[in-house]
Amino acid sequence: MKKPIKEPIKEKSQVSPLAHTNIKQLVDHLESMSDDAQAQAKRGQPHKPDQDTQSTLQGWQLASGVELLCWKATLAQAMEFQRTAEPDQPVWSILLTDSSNLVASHDKQPVPSSKERGAMMYLYNHHLPLDVELEGPGHIQLLLIRLKPDAWLHLLQKPPAHVKAFIEDTQPRFHGFDLQGACEENFRLLLKEDPESDDTWFRLQATLGICNSVFSQLGSRDAMVGSSSLRPRDSQRIHKARQLLLSDFQNPMSLADIGTQVGLGRDKLRQLFQQVYGITPNKYYQQQRMIEARRLILEEDLGAMDAGFQVGYSHLGHFAQAFKKQFACLPKDCKHQSG
Repeated sequence: MKKPIKEPIKEKSQVSPLAHTNIKQLVDHLESMSDDAQAQAKRGQPHKPDQDTQSTLQGWQLASGVELLCWKATLAQAMEFQRTAEPDQPVWSILLTDSSNLVASHDKQPVPSSKERGAMMYLYNHHLPLDVELEGPGHIQLLLIRLKPDAWLHLLQKPPAHVKAFIEDTQPRFHGFDLQGACEENFRLLLKEDPESDDTWFRLQATLGICNSVFSQLGSRDAMVGSSSLRPRDSQRIHKARQLLLSDFQNPMSLADIGTQVGLGRDKLRQLFQQVYGITPNKYYQQQRMIEARRLILEEDLGAMDAGFQVGYSHLGHFAQAFKKQFACLPKDCKHQSG
């Protein structure tokens, strides 16, 4: 019997947190890495002018130790790279994206939903090694906030205890938060802002608003007992698990099936999910389906019965009870309260 031929392992481009670089050097490095990745992906394939990658990458130093990077791109093909850990070069990062193609490898695409649920914020430190895959073709837009030691010395002085603990932690840290409310508003404003304008004050104000919200949410979470160290692909797997969990409210996937797709056992998936998002997968799923139901009622003008059906409820009474538990009002009164 012939042994199957193993395909050569494709090496990922590597990028460190690059804490020692200034923002211009970082932008130049990322542009070079992006160009190299796309050139490598196209090698040996027929060139199609209409499938070229279109990318806008801008960066600003807003204050001492505070940097902002904005990247908007239409990817013709997938990009992969590995962010290595750099324990001796401290930098703390907040990544914001509304693009669902920042995912782990998988075989089955999630069922499209009426509203994209890929909008997320991720807070992580320089001890975290991270595998990143940007699926293509597709559109991606993201903001990256980088906080260096000078930020804590000159601007963000005397941080609260939970922020101080995060700064001083020597273990990989990775936390996810829904991109919504004031953070989403600042995210949209920063993406919309003319990259050629010199409005540093506006960018700094919006950036610090995002930082304040992220660290406030981090402080509201209970301290995780028995948190485990994250491997390079774990953070990516958990991001993908979240997408699969919310991919279809009418026919939800089981945790076991999600774990199989992302390469984690059910118990490990549950542990890492709660470690990253501060809530169990089941509670997060229930929370998000109620948020989607409320959106359907307010934005899509659906009635309570139709909204409940869209998020997987066949019994109106059960839906109304769950809705009231989360929003302190019945679905039929939702519009009056929001108005």
